[in-house]
Amino acid sequence: MFLGKAIEPWEMLLFSQQQVAEIESSSESLSGIFYRTVDKLIQEDSFRIQTTGTAITGVKFVNSNGFREDLSAELENNAALTFTVKRDSDVNSPFLSR
Repeated sequence: MFLGKAIEPWEMLLFSQQQVAEIESSSESLSGIFYRTVDKLIQEDSFRIQTTGTAITGVKFVNSNGFREDLSAELENNAALTFTVKRDSDVNSPFLSR
């Protein structure tokens, strides 16, 4: 899904309240949230999200063709979607994962 950027057919969207922006560069921001690619193992292989906590914000991975992706074969192969989260500060407000 992500190798420095979203891999087709996926897109990454930044959202804040009712605003949505496709992430098409190494940095993007909306009211209450800032996105930036960072280096973990190689150049721009990860990303950092900073929020102000004043709005419901986040990042979504969506199918770029507008249809739901059939992932049933992945389920049958016992595939898993995993990611690593590194906090730079305490989480002092509710966190929602969708």
